[in-house]
Amino acid sequence: LPLSQITALSNNTSTSGTVENVSVGSIIFGNIGDDNGFFVGASDIDIYRFTPTTTARVTIRASANEAFNADTFLRVFNANGTEIAFNDDENALTRGSGIQIDVTAGTQYLIGVNGASPQARNYNPLTGAGAANGSQGDYVLSIFTSSNHQPDFNGDGETDILLTNPSQGWNTAWLMNGTNYVGFSNLFGS
Repeated sequence: LPLSQITALSNNTSTSGTVENVSVGSIIFGNIGDDNGFFVGASDIDIYRFTPTTTARVTIRASANEAFNADTFLRVFNANGTEIAFNDDENALTRGSGIQIDVTAGTQYLIGVNGASPQARNYNPLTGAGAANGSQGDYVLSIFTSSNHQPDFNGDGETDILLTNPSQGWNTAWLMNGTNYVGFSNLFGS
């Protein structure tokens, strides 16, 4: 494909053709290594635009809840590409990433998700320059405030229950439909 078509299918920079706008309450299923069915590989970056409608503290997570999901690296930038916050592993029991930041209503932010690696923090969100090979696989991006967060590990819109055993190093989500248990998902650590 010509470079112009690749750019149109990609979300590797803030000016790429398929950068998705997200908001508080968004739950996005993403894949590091693939953009819209187009194989990008281990240096893939997924960029999202976030313009909050209220001033608040938000939590942004790139969750990796299955055995072969990506080990995510999460970054947040202002609209000019200046990094505001970053995170590799939200805690010792997960490969997913999480950031809490204070955001201002009407201000545009960029969210970047890529695969964890020693060079994961090197890329420029405006140009994609410096993108490094990292982990590949699926992840779930979610954005919420403390007032609207309900854990939803499978993205079905239903509140799920998190069970943890730190001494044995495991986490499991009970997947729910209202008050009915419908299954489980093991949440693997690093």
